Amino acid sequence: GRVDFQISSRSSANSVTDLGTFRLLAGQAFDLGLKNLRTFEGEQKLHIGLGEVAIRDSNDVVVSRFEVREVVKEQDCGGPIDDGYILWDCGELLLLPLSVSRDGVYRVEVQSWILEPGEKAGTLQVWAGGPFYRQGDTWYRDMRTPGFNGETAPDPDRSLQWLARRIAADPRFAEAAVKFWWPAVMGGEVAEPPEDERDADFDGLLLASNAQEAEVQRLAGGFASGFSGGSAFNLKDLLVEIALSPWFRAQELSSDDPVRAAALNGAGARRLLGPEELARKTLALTGFQWGRPREGAHPWRGLHGQRWSALTDPEDGYALLYGGIDSDGVTERARDITAVMAGVAQAHALQSSGPIVMREFYLLPEKDRLLFAGINPDVTPVTEFGDSFEIAATSRSEIETLRLEGRLTAGTKSISLAYLNDFDDEELGDRDVLLDRLTVSRGGTVILAIEMEQHDHPHDCHHIEQGAFHLSVTRTDCVLKVPVDIPSDGTYRIEVSAWADQAGDDLAKLAVIVESNPEGSAGANSIRAKLIELFDRLHGIQVGADSPEVREAYELFVEVWERKRGAFGNHFLWSEEKIEIDWPSDHYFFEGIADDFWNEELNEYGHPLGWDWDRINPFFENHDWSDPHAVARTWTVVLAYLLMDYRYLYL
Repeated sequence: GRVDFQISSRSSANSVTDLGTFRLLAGQAFDLGLKNLRTFEGEQKLHIGLGEVAIRDSNDVVVSRFEVREVVKEQDCGGPIDDGYILWDCGELLLLPLSVSRDGVYRVEVQSWILEPGEKAGTLQVWAGGPFYRQGDTWYRDMRTPGFNGETAPDPDRSLQWLARRIAADPRFAEAAVKFWWPAVMGGEVAEPPEDERDADFDGLLLASNAQEAEVQRLAGGFASGFSGGSAFNLKDLLVEIALSPWFRAQELSSDDPVRAAALNGAGARRLLGPEELARKTLALTGFQWGRPREGAHPWRGLHGQRWSALTDPEDGYALLYGGIDSDGVTERARDITAVMAGVAQAHALQSSGPIVMREFYLLPEKDRLLFAGINPDVTPVTEFGDSFEIAATSRSEIETLRLEGRLTAGTKSISLAYLNDFDDEELGDRDVLLDRLTVSRGGTVILAIEMEQHDHPHDCHHIEQGAFHLSVTRTDCVLKVPVDIPSDGTYRIEVSAWADQAGDDLAKLAVIVESNPEGSAGANSIRAKLIELFDRLHGIQVGADSPEVREAYELFVEVWERKRGAFGNHFLWSEEKIEIDWPSDHYFFEGIADDFWNEELNEYGHPLGWDWDRINPFFENHDWSDPHAVARTWTVVLAYLLMDYRYLYL
């Protein structure tokens, strides 16, 4: 128990404190813990002096007497003084061993006083119990003598090492090791034999139990002797053998036998990734980790704060909600996903996909991309080929011709002309693009020639000016579409004559793209090829362009793209959708791109200043975040879809 005593005496004389009566057993250690609670006299901390300890029996006869300073060595919370022992207020217990020759009830007294002058009383907290574990002991005193399987440890100071050797030598150790690691790889415990013949699928469950037990014995034998001539008790080899087991690698059942089907029900089942594993997987595959703090960003959170993320933080994150443990109140990991965990997985996918697409399409060079190398935001489901041009000409007299070539199949196509970077300022002026002529030719033969001032457009965001078609707005619904009939398969040249009313620091930009249908276009084929790569990288499966997985993902891409284009503007970060791209949650987001965006200087509280928005904001304002065809935003949705897939969340 615990009792607090007020200490008011300022002298060691006549300062006996009665600590109460205790039942003590002969031959067993009993510890008395004393603690100086934090007490102040103004600005002065009060220190407590301790002198003689007396133990009295039921007849009030002293059976034991000793000085505290004689039985307690100097420690961090106190030390000997001239007339006793000083106990500081460090919050630690000072343990006094009490022992008697006969069982009985005894009264304990201790001399205690306040060392500093003043009027305020100090507080001595007393913990009593026993037998306690004492500092320096190698075994708890109320437990049996350390040993194993009837054998006593020969050296109590090295009993742990002795125990480890005895356990490893026990023939049951190898089998126990296999059963310990089996659920970590397989995602479930070794099958137990059914208890009642009336149980559903009794024969199948019994068959599974016997078969898995035989596999456990095989693995245990190899673990004890060494696999394929390797060293004995090599854990890496054991994990490899478990992963190579048919119980792990099974893909499908080739028999209609119901007993066999019940027995193999759990074979080849994937294991749910824990929050730490999912966070590390996303970081390794994409370069982004949701809610990853920089080392030292949260010094009050301990030395290992840099290892945390939104998924793994046990205090402010989702670690426990996603089936993790805190090794305190929650000690078992979830093996099956719940509705709450599914919500966390969805949040992880949605919060991660935007920053990942942002890095890949807008910040990383092609060679450094992890997911979207070889494709860009101009590739839509209807794209055949295209390019973006900067227009330097500022008048009709300086008109320039923009050219691009590509292969087309016979059929009706559409040439898309999109103005990419509108600018309008009262002082600096209005930047617009003017189109004079569009031609389509093959081998020098012109199959389409249009004077653009004669072209009709249904929207009110364009008009005819200076004898040219005037592009003045960058909204997606204001993209100009020109139909063209391609008579035969071949390579065609597109030429656009244009100039621009320049304003601001940048030249006017125009995208010229030839479009077809969303089933057989070059863009559709490129998107399907990228989906095949993503299934391989993210899900670890090999699929083809006609596989159900790719068909479903491509259909989702087209559905999302058709909904987004023409509806939410042409800016990736600040579109009319109001989608928040939470890239700042990963403090290493700009690593290798612009490291000076993070300020390591400390504020008044000793914490890093963090993101340097004085540098970030101008960078964002001057960077090209255009997404005129809503492709980048569509990939954000499709990537989230892939990150929420069962094959991504399970091993």
